This record gives sequence, structure tokens and C-alpha cells, in this order.
Amino acid sequence: MILETIQQNYHSFTPKEQKIATYIMQKKHLKNMNITKLAKILSISPATITRFCKKIDCANFAEMKINLVDESTQESIAKKDNIFDAVHMFYATVMDNTNKLVNSQDIKETIEAIVNAKKIYIYGVGSSGLTALEFMQRLIRMGLNVSCFTDTHMMLISQSLITQEDLVMGISSSGQTTEIVNMVAIAKKVGAKTVSITSFIDSQIVQYSDISLIVYSSKFVNNTSFVNSQFAMMFIVDILTMILLDDKEYSTVMKETIQSILGRK
Repeated sequence: MILETIQQNYHSFTPKEQKIATYIMQKKHLKNMNITKLAKILSISPATITRFCKKIDCANFAEMKINLVDESTQESIAKKDNIFDAVHMFYATVMDNTNKLVNSQDIKETIEAIVNAKKIYIYGVGSSGLTALEFMQRLIRMGLNVSCFTDTHMMLISQSLITQEDLVMGISSSGQTTEIVNMVAIAKKVGAKTVSITSFIDSQIVQYSDISLIVYSSKFVNNTSFVNSQFAMMFIVDILTMILLDDKEYSTVMKETIQSILGRK
């Protein structure tokens, strides 16, 4: 799958090659496009495009176009006149592609790691920090021992507390966020179980993760609009928490915490 290959190798591309990759992932096809026109649009040389084609196992630009046509099944969001349809298509694209990327065995192993951990540490900054906080709140309501860190100073403090009996989860869409990569690397060195949620299998965070849950990057659909970049991440969080709630003990504790909250209102 050429589109999957592009996402998996995105961080290994040069900046100019990443411009090509992003353009292709957003458009999904290069219909009626020749190499000279694409080079002009992206302000790069035709030679750069040819090198990119070879990096994704295509002999030349023509072969890449053919492969893209074979895979292209989605209508470009840019062609949607209605904003409601455009946003809906955005989320549908992210969800459908994330669903294809999710590995059931990785999900199963992550659940086992959560259940068996003495303590769970979740790290994220920016928008990913909001996802990390939401994930923590859900796990706490099920009675799990979990802490979440979105502040870099507090992350540094927490690193001395991690033991080999713990689980460390790093959330980073790019997989290159220095603070999160460092925390997962530290946890790996200590001997703790490490899990990452990211969009790129070739990213730094994956190198230090025992399990990597790969989701579709929203930048490949539209990177200029204010649409939730964490949607795919929350899809994973929903899957993990729904599986955990199948356990009677976690489900009971969840209900009790909800009743406690409602009782105070």
C-alpha cells in the first residue's frame, strides 16, 4: 500500500520529500498531473520527486501515479462545498484509516500491560496532553493507579519515581516531541513497560516503545484548518477503556465513582 508506506516512512524523508508526501496524502491521487507541474506547485525540482518515488518503491513518477489511482477511493475534502460535509469527511477519513492501522494484538498487549502495572504514568504535551488527561481520568474512575504529566518540569520530577513494575505511556502525534520521547526512553532504561500512541512508525518514540499503537495523522487530510488533531488518539483511548470496562471489577468501580460524583451535586 503506497499511502501506508508514505506514512510509515514520513520522518525518514527530507523536508522537501515531506512536502511531496503531505501533498500526496492529502490529495490521494495525482490525476492529470505531470512531474513538472507538481514540481512547480511544491517549489521543488523534478529530480527531488523522482528520488521520492524510488524511496517508496516506485520506479518513476508514472508508476507512482498508477499506484495512487489504484488505491484512491476517497473524495477530496477540498471539493466539499458544504462545511458540515467537509468536517464530516475529515473525521470519516481519519477514523477509517486509523481503524485500518489498529493492530488487535498490540491492543491486547496494551490492556495486559495496563492491568499488570503497579502504577501507570501517562505523558503528553499540548493537544496530546489533553488526550493524556482524559485517558487518566477514565482509568482513575476504574480504580487504577495512574498519574498524568503534561508539564515538562513535573515530568522531570516524575522520572525518579518510575520502576520496572510500572507502565509508561507516551502520547505524541508526531512521535518526535522531545519531552515525551525522553520520558519513554528513561522508562525503557529503567525497565518499565513502555507504550506509545503516535502516527508514525518510524518516529523516535517508537524506538523506545515495547508497544506502539499507530493512528492516522490528521495532517494528511488537512493541516490548515482548526479540526481536532487528537481525534484518532481518542479512538484508541475509547477502544482501550471500553475493553477494560468489560471487566466486572473495573465496571463496578466506574459505576461507584459516577454515583459518588452525582451524590455530591
